[in-house]
This record gives sequence, structure tokens and C-alpha cells, in this order.
Amino acid sequence: LTSNRIADKIKRSEMIDTGKRADHCPILLDIDL
Repeated sequence: LTSNRIADKIKRSEMIDTGKRADHCPILLDIDL
């Protein structure tokens, strides 16, 4: 999710695997500013 203001600047979005027992999922967000 992102604001409409920067939506067209998003180059890449990926979930970062932290293992089988993780209770969270960090997100890599590459933004072209």
C-alpha cells in the first residue's frame, strides 16, 4: 500500500523471507525519488 502521490515512483516491492517461524514479514520497497 502506498499513497497516490508516490505510487508511480515505486520500482520494486518484495517480501523478505525471515524463516519458517516468523510472525512478521519485512517488505523491501524500492522507490525512485
